Amino acid sequence: MNKQLKLKYRYAASLLILTAFRAFASDISVPDIETRIRNTGNAVPEGALPSLPSPFPAAVPEYPPVPLPQDPPAAEAEPLPAEPVSRELPVPDVPEAPRPVIGYALLGAGYPGLLKGELFVHGSKARSASSGSPEASLHFAYDAADAYTGSSVGEAFFDRSIDLRASVRHTPGIQTGVWSLDSSLSSGSDGFQGKNDRYWSLSSREIAWNGAYSSRTESAPGAYWGASFAGLSRLASPDSLAGSVEPYVNETITDAASYQIIPGISAGWAGSAFGGTADISLFGGYFFEGMADIGEFHQGSGDLSLLWERSFFRASLSGGLRYDSEDGVLAPFATALDFDHPLEALSLIHVSAGLSADRASPWDLAPDHPFVERNRLSALSSDWFAQAQASVTPAERVSFSTALAWKKTAFGRGVLAVTDTLDQSSLLETARVERNSLESSLALAWTPSVFTLEAAWNAQWLDLLWKDGAHEARFSAGVKSPGPRPLWDARAQALVALDYEALPEIGVTATLRPADMLSFIVSVEDGLSPMLGETRYRLGNYALRSGSFSASARVDF
Repeated sequence: MNKQLKLKYRYAASLLILTAFRAFASDISVPDIETRIRNTGNAVPEGALPSLPSPFPAAVPEYPPVPLPQDPPAAEAEPLPAEPVSRELPVPDVPEAPRPVIGYALLGAGYPGLLKGELFVHGSKARSASSGSPEASLHFAYDAADAYTGSSVGEAFFDRSIDLRASVRHTPGIQTGVWSLDSSLSSGSDGFQGKNDRYWSLSSREIAWNGAYSSRTESAPGAYWGASFAGLSRLASPDSLAGSVEPYVNETITDAASYQIIPGISAGWAGSAFGGTADISLFGGYFFEGMADIGEFHQGSGDLSLLWERSFFRASLSGGLRYDSEDGVLAPFATALDFDHPLEALSLIHVSAGLSADRASPWDLAPDHPFVERNRLSALSSDWFAQAQASVTPAERVSFSTALAWKKTAFGRGVLAVTDTLDQSSLLETARVERNSLESSLALAWTPSVFTLEAAWNAQWLDLLWKDGAHEARFSAGVKSPGPRPLWDARAQALVALDYEALPEIGVTATLRPADMLSFIVSVEDGLSPMLGETRYRLGNYALRSGSFSASARVDF
């Protein structure tokens, strides 16, 4: 009992802040990525192979989240590198004379009930270096859609999000290291679409921060050290449905609250060795998560990483220990070899293998599945893995790449996944499940003159896992006006199911730049769905936006 009371008191400060923040923002934007358990009960979030991004270019470029320290990536199964299709608007060329501040503002609207805005301001690196002042960035974004899938306003078919992020990075001197501070506030809401007779929507709020220092500098090889301290506070709660009366079909949704504390420290040495450059580093970290009325999760970690590179070759080896309060001790390790020479016909070769350790919580699944139940602590999954990738440039403006990745659950430490089962409150249940997956990808790109043509094929060969089918193809075609700075450009993209029945997802985006700092963008996403009267669904039979049209303007400064 005392332990639970102490845990609740810890939440007092963070929940007060989150509740206050709810007053001006209560919504979240949801990308369309599914993770589910199908017939066999196996499931895993996609990520073993680098798939091409969603075929619909977003008019508002994504801003990177606040970086929270994680276990060293060398001790985990890293995602294979890819050549994604650019989804961001081109940033204007920076003039020779450095500007003290750069950024952009964007405003757009469209159907169904779309409204989006974005403001980004960044103190330029050139100014920071010359004045000795920190390099700082501030980003604000709003995105909302309402009344999609042919519904009317007021029927809870909506999603909205507000996001505010700030970062500061400073290098006091050439040989004095770098310190940084990142923070974010975000809030969002997703309508229950009439699936819950008690609640109108599910809202979430989040506060995150991360402070870090590293003494390592490129101009001063030798010993170095670093430290970081991060925190994260989250709250998810339902919004009551006005006019609802008993008896209710759905059960009550309990507020979910979580906070995390993540300190870490590292030390190492970098310099010349064996005809190349070497880097030896040690890392130690601790992860704590507490949830009101649920309990606590603790994880300690320690890692040793070795890296050697010469010319276009790189070799790495890492190993460590993990201990968590749920599953006990784990000893992950990884080894990798890389060849990267952009001027050669065989431009990239990558092979790696080992035993991975990946921490995840239901909150990490929520951006893709906003109606997932969150009252569950984190889990540390583990996989035996092997992966390989190669890229070939047989001719100028022609490139070909292929990748293969295998993962199999180790020691019964299954991944945390979203199931396709709704509980009595219309929330998606989660489960830890084991997997055995083998995924492959092939991609081809041709960029003749002002044109760009791309095609890719992704396949799964063992467990089907959460996917509707094993084979998908993606196609993309673009054209732009001649010249170093195109006055206009257009792109069309499509996702086609090869072994299951699904309407192709087709999107088109066109951009006009009448002036150096001004852009107008028109975008159609999943255009066939509204034309044919079809609706796309995510897990739990919750509808997606399923087709949209938007027009926006962007001003760079």
